[in-house]
Amino acid sequence: MSNPIIDSSILSRSKQRSEIMAWRVVVALSRSTNTKVLVRGAYDDESNYSLVVHFRDFSSEDCIEIQRDVLTVQCGNSRRTYYDWIDRKNARPVAFINGLLEDLNVPILDDNATVAPTPELLSYQIISECLIQSVGSTHTWECRCGADNVYGTRTHWFKDFPKIDLSKLAHSSEAAPEQQFWFILRNSVPVICVSTKGTIFTPHSYAYQAENLLALDRSAWHLVTNLPRFVAWTG
Repeated sequence: MSNPIIDSSILSRSKQRSEIMAWRVVVALSRSTNTKVLVRGAYDDESNYSLVVHFRDFSSEDCIEIQRDVLTVQCGNSRRTYYDWIDRKNARPVAFINGLLEDLNVPILDDNATVAPTPELLSYQIISECLIQSVGSTHTWECRCGADNVYGTRTHWFKDFPKIDLSKLAHSSEAAPEQQFWFILRNSVPVICVSTKGTIFTPHSYAYQAENLLALDRSAWHLVTNLPRFVAWTG
């Protein structure tokens, strides 16, 4: 007979691992092409949360969808599914990422080429490094979009971050501007908000420009581990 406590722990670790690896894939994709990489959060019919990765813009139906147990590439009428996506990413990371880009006909950078640190890439790196801090933690860490297809705009999350002006977003010319904000959740409570415009928000009244901080700290990992509010929550 299975032990429900052990089973719950294994499930939690598996979910946390997938959460981290999904964003590692997003970062790797962003570093491997000069094409703009955009991400949104969505739920499927079974209430499973996924990252939906688009290239160039959100209008194309071609995308990569990453869930806990499966990664799917949708290109035209073709649909390719990887149930072992984490193992593939760990075993042959470059080949796997390049294969995903090839599936979608997205140009791949030469081995010696480098990608300029766009605000989107910096944001994805910061999210990834935040989630990596969850390894070995007794808490549940997640990253969720500020708006999705089921819950709409997560207004109650935005209220904890007064530097984000929702009234200005309401008049934005962008489609669903709330989707540019990603909340790092600790046990379902938002502790950090990262905008794909390159801004890091903390509760109350603080906002940091990622580009400026990274110029000082030189790495997303160092930046994250020295954010006072985040360290207080992880300590």
